[in-house]
Amino acid sequence: PSQLGMMTKMKNYLYIRSNKLSGVIPSQLGMMTGMSTYFYITSNSLSGVIPSQFGMMTKMGIGFLINSNSLSGTIPSQLARM
Repeated sequence: PSQLGMMTKMKNYLYIRSNKLSGVIPSQLGMMTGMSTYFYITSNSLSGVIPSQFGMMTKMGIGFLINSNSLSGTIPSQLARM
């Protein structure tokens, strides 16, 4: 849910794997600007594009995984800021 993006001070471990989630990835998750390690939303049924707002997670150091979903489009250039 988009409300997860309100957890702006969360630093570690968002692990949402193999939960059969569907729909688009909420762009509000990019508001989790304190996140520095382990952002996993893998192995679900998420679709659509990768939100460019993820580029706002500039403290991200290791463990950003969004693989094994049904995403489309290109990788946003904003992700280079991570």
